[in-house]
Amino acid sequence: MKILVGALGHESNTFTSRPTTLENFLPAYGPARDAQEGIISTLQASGAEVVPTISMYALPGGRVVRSAFEEFKNAILSKAYEVDGVCLFMHGAMLAEGVDCCESNLLAALRQQVG
Repeated sequence: MKILVGALGHESNTFTSRPTTLENFLPAYGPARDAQEGIISTLQASGAEVVPTISMYALPGGRVVRSAFEEFKNAILSKAYEVDGVCLFMHGAMLAEGVDCCESNLLAALRQQVG
């Protein structure tokens, strides 16, 4: 069984006029770190093959610049082929320019691609 893993974390504040840019994030491509370590070890212990994508976090701030969100979204979607499942660690409070719920936007795209 192949499981895609990734992490997405940002607390967006709509009262802050300064946007959160790509430079504000600490992305890690490839094998996951931090919060994903428990996910990965649990999946591997059950015999699953882990398909790492991206782990990205930023401190709370204004809405995320759309191009930054799209870059992270594409990093996850680019690996979402021929997988049996998806396990993402998401904070659940990210907004981007033109996207009122980044997590829902990402999950809808994954659902469409993975099934």
